[in-house]
Amino acid sequence: MVKNIHTCITLLLSTLVSGPVSIAARAGEEQVAILLRDQTQAALELPLNQYIRDVEERFPVRLHVIKRDWRTPEEVRAAIKTLDAEKHISGVILVGAMPMHRFFMHGFANPNPLYYEDFDLKFVDRNKDGFADAYEGASNLKVWVANIRCSVKADDDDIPNLRKFFAKTHAYYTSAKDENPRALALSANDWPAGGSWFRDVAGTKLVGKDRVDVLEAKSCTIGAIRNAFKNHSYSICYLQIHSDWNGHDLDDGKRLTAAEVAGMKPGALITINHGCSSGNWMHNDSEKTSPNTAMSWVFGESIGQAVIAQVRTGMIYGQEAIYARLLAGDYLGKAYCAGKQEAENMHAKGDHIPGDIVSGVLLLGNPFLQLDPAPH
Repeated sequence: MVKNIHTCITLLLSTLVSGPVSIAARAGEEQVAILLRDQTQAALELPLNQYIRDVEERFPVRLHVIKRDWRTPEEVRAAIKTLDAEKHISGVILVGAMPMHRFFMHGFANPNPLYYEDFDLKFVDRNKDGFADAYEGASNLKVWVANIRCSVKADDDDIPNLRKFFAKTHAYYTSAKDENPRALALSANDWPAGGSWFRDVAGTKLVGKDRVDVLEAKSCTIGAIRNAFKNHSYSICYLQIHSDWNGHDLDDGKRLTAAEVAGMKPGALITINHGCSSGNWMHNDSEKTSPNTAMSWVFGESIGQAVIAQVRTGMIYGQEAIYARLLAGDYLGKAYCAGKQEAENMHAKGDHIPGDIVSGVLLLGNPFLQLDPAPH
């Protein structure tokens, strides 16, 4: 019987299910770990293997599947730390209903991706209520973490929707060259010029001049949003609208619900979702509502592959770093990591209440997406 996590990970690495080529044979490539439960891997073996082939053919990475009966966030964190020390992984993909650490901030114990991204931070529970509410030390992200998770329920993988997602990912990789780059910028009256800001700072550089559709202030209505997605597919969607875990509230009194987003076509490949708490699937589970707003942009019927969203109140802090890395040619996982580190730097001294220093920026979906910057 294996008695310690270090030995366990060493044994697991000897039976990786990522193809016949060894880690040593491709040592010049980035190493990325896929962590999932035994039963999840068994149910997704064929589509997951196809995903691995698709990614490795297109990106200089080697993906390694680590499967076991994960029970606690502490166990997952220890494994990631060991993988980083022994194999120098650059990223982690958590597939299905993997355990997620919780951090109490803004009235709720939210999912806390930082717990895995910086495994050296010490999280503390000051009021002894069972949830961490502060951390000690300066945040220094070691890895990026993507969550390919489509169910709000803590122990439900939702295998049918995961299969649909991996089928959609394969379809994207095999037909992406047929798509024309385009961006959509949505911003309501809390930041009335946000759409124009995105167009000028990032959008035009990412997709080209006159290829950014801007709906801002009074023009950002439910009808205009529906028409935009009816008429175009988008490489990237910038969304700055009042939100929560169930949908987006517009200034015209209408609501773009998570359910409507889930059924929307054709949609956006990447969504930068600035709405408060839109990525907080644990709130959905707590309130017994579904689907989750951020998840709907990825795991619905659209072309959506990934969303960067917030699990607490606030926007996507550090977003300029995300766009800078995408413009430099990085794939989304690395761009997200750069933005998340910038966000942590910004809030290292607390931003709303003492000790509330976790920005809550989260990546859901496929991290292996690249945009070809437009000539300029």
